[in-house]
Amino acid sequence: MQPSTWNDTNQHWISQFLLKGFGIKGKANRVYELDKETKSINVRDVDEVASKRHLLTEHNDDTMRDIENQANPVISAIRKGHLNIGEEGRQAVDRLVCAMILNDPYSGSDAEETRKMVISEVIAELGKAVNRYGGMLDEPGFRDFFDERFSHDRVSGFMDSPSNQVVVALRLMGLKAYRPADGDFFVIGDSPVLIIRGAVNGELSLLNPGSQVILPISSRHLL
Repeated sequence: MQPSTWNDTNQHWISQFLLKGFGIKGKANRVYELDKETKSINVRDVDEVASKRHLLTEHNDDTMRDIENQANPVISAIRKGHLNIGEEGRQAVDRLVCAMILNDPYSGSDAEETRKMVISEVIAELGKAVNRYGGMLDEPGFRDFFDERFSHDRVSGFMDSPSNQVVVALRLMGLKAYRPADGDFFVIGDSPVLIIRGAVNGELSLLNPGSQVILPISSRHLL
């Protein structure tokens, strides 16, 4: 299955290769859509769902291609029932979920606020490490360094950073479940929930034992 096709005018915050998992039998490019207010169900083309004109910058668009290319084979393996995806596989799925939440104009996530919180957490952890050896951290200097490194492009600012910062971002977003939503509409199928992260000691992450990955597939799997 090929990753999503991106263009300059209509871009998806939920990858098309995931949306096609909700496709009508024999017509993967068409999906059922539930109107949350009227409860009516209509049929729409995948390229019209969970998308927006000029959603991504050119940098973010290129970054999203890389994220999809890494996550696509992992998700394909999960769909086939191969659950031992390893650390790199978990990171690939984390990155994809984080990017989709950041891109989604209806997610309620403030990307800039999350970016600032991630920087604060990184500096706090770095400060603890330095203090263990009796040193002192130049916090303003490091804050400027990380502020420049984690760019203001909402996707690339996180995805170009180490993968553990993506996990921090997911935790700070605090979302336990993420559904394929398009404003007032939901794409519906056999398994409409995209992801649920298990909580360990109050922290959410796919790295936690028992995290559920519920994709547009016929059954649910525990990782």
